[in-house]
Amino acid sequence: MSGLKVDLRTLHREIEHSLYALQARGHDLKPVFLKARKYLRRDTSDHQKKLEGPTGRWKGLAPSTIAQRMQRAGKQGRARRAHRVGPIRRPRGAILGRKLTNAYQVFIWDEKMIAKSRVAWSGVQAYGGRAGKGAVIPGRDWLWVDDTFLQAVLNICSVRYGELWRKIGVK
Repeated sequence: MSGLKVDLRTLHREIEHSLYALQARGHDLKPVFLKARKYLRRDTSDHQKKLEGPTGRWKGLAPSTIAQRMQRAGKQGRARRAHRVGPIRRPRGAILGRKLTNAYQVFIWDEKMIAKSRVAWSGVQAYGGRAGKGAVIPGRDWLWVDDTFLQAVLNICSVRYGELWRKIGVK
């Protein structure tokens, strides 16, 4: 397994304190995390479509990768479709494969939720580095959550815990 994992309990300091306060009062957080899981899947899928990470847009593919894919597409009779013209000039297919962004597990316990990649090379994609045959891969942080997901967690907690959440929760 990759060393790439995200503990969703510690993403936002106020949310973290509020969740710990609920847990200290004897509330089970597992139902909240079970509902939040679908929002996490949607969130990471959106990042893949938008080609963005927490620090901005991902770097494009290297010219050598584009040439290699064009050559491969030409051999298969798809040379015209191999390269799209538009605001983002890139070869056919996404920068990160679907295997990467869909292949993570979400572990849920009573007190926490952790998302962890099952792909062995996901750490190289997220943090950058060298891959097979010396290829240099820039970091493309793909397993992260944005304010949309945090707002979904807040809404779930607000509905589930009602007045108690408003007393101790994030506004």
